[in-house]
Amino acid sequence: MYDVVVMLSHSVNNLLRAMKRPYWPVAERIKLSIPVSVRYIAQFENIASAHAREQGYDGVVCGHIHRANLKRIEGTLYCNTGDWVESCSALVEKHNGELELLRWPHIAQVAGRPAADLLADAA
Repeated sequence: MYDVVVMLSHSVNNLLRAMKRPYWPVAERIKLSIPVSVRYIAQFENIASAHAREQGYDGVVCGHIHRANLKRIEGTLYCNTGDWVESCSALVEKHNGELELLRWPHIAQVAGRPAADLLADAA
């Protein structure tokens, strides 16, 4: 099913590109329209953050679920890099230690200091 969705995404976005329209993350939109998937993502984020907190870490960086996000969960920084296939996203650290979640073709959507200030959800 995943391969079919990726092929569909390529076809849709090739058409959009020909029409001079922006990229549309088909796979991500489908994933987020399924309640079971949304619950799984939230559960993953909570478990990863709780584990980091229990181990004494300020936060966790992961990419397993391909859901780009940068937020605090009960005081723990949760970062998910997303990916270049579904969400066209990346997590970057600036020279001053600030983290940013980038989404192509958009500019940075979230910026914040990794262990101090509250960060907003990126998506």
